[in-house]
Amino acid sequence: MSMRSAAKPVFGAIWVVVCATIVSSAVANGPPSSAPIRVRKLIEKMDADRDSRISGTEWRMQGMPVSNFRKLDRNGDGFVSRRELLARPPRALDATRDGVLSPREMTFGKAAGRVAPKSR
Repeated sequence: MSMRSAAKPVFGAIWVVVCATIVSSAVANGPPSSAPIRVRKLIEKMDADRDSRISGTEWRMQGMPVSNFRKLDRNGDGFVSRRELLARPPRALDATRDGVLSPREMTFGKAAGRVAPKSR
């Protein structure tokens, strides 16, 4: 058996695992939502140390862009508080200009309209 023919099943198995991982994560996350965020639920989900605010580390742990964290942290204290989330969102994040943020806008900012625009 040559080295080339022995490697084919290994690469095939790796490809199957990679594809299964991509599909399962896409199904688990679901389509992006255009509904406004629920501030209390967002803080409960992201606030690992239960201090009622979201630190930069907690934000990054959720895979959210750091640049969006900086835009929401209006007083520059390194935390996003309930008050900061309830305030009118920065224009750089509010793609729909409706004064509220959706989860998609929190992740993609103004590009949210171009990223899966028809998904709800």
